[in-house]
Amino acid sequence: MDKSSLSGVILALGGIIAGLLLEGGNLRQILQPTAAMIVFGGTLGAVMLQFPLPVVLHAFRRLGSVFMTPKKSPHETIQRLVHFAQKARKEGIVSLDADLPAVEDVFLRKSMMLAVDGTEPQELRKIMELELDNQAEYEEQVPQVFESAGGFAPTIGIIGAILGLIPVMQHLDKIDEVGRGIAVAFVATIYGVASANLLYLPVAGKMKIRIRDEQIAREMTLEGVASILEGMNPRILEIKLLGFLGATPPTLDPDATVKFLNERVFTDSNFLGSGLYRVPPELACTEGDSACVAQIARAEARIRVADGDGLQFFIQLGPDHDEPLAATLHSDELSVTLDLDNADAAMIAFARAMGETAPNAVTAGQLTADIKLKDNNAKLTLSIDRALGFAVADQGAAVDGDAAIRFAVESGQVTIDHDGMDVALGAITAHLPGEEREDAIGGRGIEVAGRLVGQDQLRAMDERTRNRHALFLTAGELSREVAHAVAQPD
Repeated sequence: MDKSSLSGVILALGGIIAGLLLEGGNLRQILQPTAAMIVFGGTLGAVMLQFPLPVVLHAFRRLGSVFMTPKKSPHETIQRLVHFAQKARKEGIVSLDADLPAVEDVFLRKSMMLAVDGTEPQELRKIMELELDNQAEYEEQVPQVFESAGGFAPTIGIIGAILGLIPVMQHLDKIDEVGRGIAVAFVATIYGVASANLLYLPVAGKMKIRIRDEQIAREMTLEGVASILEGMNPRILEIKLLGFLGATPPTLDPDATVKFLNERVFTDSNFLGSGLYRVPPELACTEGDSACVAQIARAEARIRVADGDGLQFFIQLGPDHDEPLAATLHSDELSVTLDLDNADAAMIAFARAMGETAPNAVTAGQLTADIKLKDNNAKLTLSIDRALGFAVADQGAAVDGDAAIRFAVESGQVTIDHDGMDVALGAITAHLPGEEREDAIGGRGIEVAGRLVGQDQLRAMDERTRNRHALFLTAGELSREVAHAVAQPD
């Protein structure tokens, strides 16, 4: 039962009836069968004249959805799609054929059936989007039935009032009955206005919301099935599908977070000695997914806890136990440092844990993000502690060659607080194969010989080039300087 809809009806009717009784009236004064017959019968007839009978009948069948909560949760659909993605990734898309009889959602079952039958993702989208468009066009008429009823009812109520006044005006000689007759005649107006504003129009509004939610769920389902067919990583798929819901991220509960860490991470079974704890791979996987657990375990994630200038956490990844990420916690400050100089093995381990191959890329530098709380205000500072450098190339190509993509920033700091944002960047250089292009970064202009980076330039590679070129240390050491910062005119 939808508590909002039920409570709204009770509150609206209760307020009106209570007001009537407080004014000295009684319910018998507004209970007029002939007025109800005129208003509700006339409104129904007008609606049936405007809309085809199947649409009207479907609208009344959908009336229950206004007062009942949806049976299907979009989060359950997402978890089912993630499960399908994991199974398809492990056993192939054809293995999902055995799961189709248990799928109750007709749209999901039809989409999965096309996917299992070998339909190309692009063709699958065309077929199911056509069904989505046709169904959406038909369902748009359902709330229009009640919107039209909300427009007809007040007018028909006036007609009922006039019809009630006609016999009254014919007996003006009996003045003691005129007042009573006028009061009875206006009951039809009450029925028309009240039914429109307390029933028809609110029902139409709530029905629009319900129908739109169902449309979003079907769009999400289609995108999920097509992504499974394209071989998308299950974890990335889950993040992608959650974006359809547009839900605000839940507020962090510090007590719940501490309890979770103490019960799942910082336990005796995970303790490795010297402040070092193993991160259970089960935390990143759904219950019972052994394949996911084995995959995440390859990252060999660990947390090292140390006391120093605040409570310090160091995230370790890979067989060499590199520590690319460190966090320092104070009572009023959180500092997170990303060290790219020692991130080779960690990058490979992270890529494997995500089910991808490591990119042919090298990185260098150090970046620190600091969040400080003071007097109910927050200040975010992003600092480049050591010159940042990044390069990526196709498999087998040199990261310092002309076909590679390279980017370097000597130094800089970005500060954001309640007064605004302050940006101070050092020399920026970039190398992108292509034509000239000019962009704006942080209040400065940057002229780049290149083009926007496409997905094909950033695709994952099986091999990694270990060459650390001097281009990562200073902007002037690029093999060919192709970008420089220029001040923007006011």
